[in-house]
Amino acid sequence: MARSTLATLCFLVMLATCVNGIRPQPALKIAPMEEEPQSGCSPSQVHIALGRDATEMHVSWKTASANCPSELMFRQASSGDDQQLRAGAPGVSNVVGYSFLLSERDMCSEPATSYEFMLYLHRAKMTNLVPNTEYQYHVVGGSTVRRLRSGLEPDPEHSFTFLAFGDMGDAVHTAAKSPGAADTLLRLEQEVDAEQNPASLILHIGDISYANGDPEIWDSFMDGIQPVASRVPYMVAIGNHEYGYRKGSGAMVDPSGAAGPYQPSWGELHSQLVVFEPSLSHKVASECTCIALMTGRW
Repeated sequence: MARSTLATLCFLVMLATCVNGIRPQPALKIAPMEEEPQSGCSPSQVHIALGRDATEMHVSWKTASANCPSELMFRQASSGDDQQLRAGAPGVSNVVGYSFLLSERDMCSEPATSYEFMLYLHRAKMTNLVPNTEYQYHVVGGSTVRRLRSGLEPDPEHSFTFLAFGDMGDAVHTAAKSPGAADTLLRLEQEVDAEQNPASLILHIGDISYANGDPEIWDSFMDGIQPVASRVPYMVAIGNHEYGYRKGSGAMVDPSGAAGPYQPSWGELHSQLVVFEPSLSHKVASECTCIALMTGRW
């Protein structure tokens, strides 16, 4: 197979359905992307991730200002009722999480240390969920009531549909390197919204945004996935563009424990770097973020 054909196959979306079991109920429709009126504590880039088991769900988001609440409320969903959740109301649980700051000071080297930014990130964990059940949740500081479905308990008779892909990138800032990103976002929404066998899990297996430490690109990517990632667990893995293996300490060290980034000797990858990222060697692109922007958001 020609190398040009191999290159086109680097961007892959797989639909996988486990068979011979009971499927979850169809997912509810995704809310429009522009949901929150903008203010300092309005949550943006809301996304969810699985916890240790089907009774947990992690919720993460960003705010424009510091000193914002890291709090959410949730309850089992009732048909047609998306009214604002109120603390203390029957059936409503309140969770207080935590917040943290990321800035260019957490980056390891150029070019990431040259981008001045402050990210106010928040995380909270929903617990005691009933497996395979629809829930409403509201991030304090915003006005939107969102919906999600809790996970399935492990069982040989259970089945679900998931989406798996890698190398997506951002549809706005890295469109030249990631020409399929916009179409992939559209397909994700279609599959999660499907009437039959809707996707209930997303696996993004490396090379997430191709931001290489640029917070504006990360913001654009996170804004783009929010319509699906706030409804369906969006699970990620570390690709070579997320490595930060040589520098940093503690939480900033690449958690994979790999000895170094993936740097193939054949020419396709290196020629793309020359065309689309002329100022970055592959080594610098891999090291510059110290994995902080990846692990910080997830």
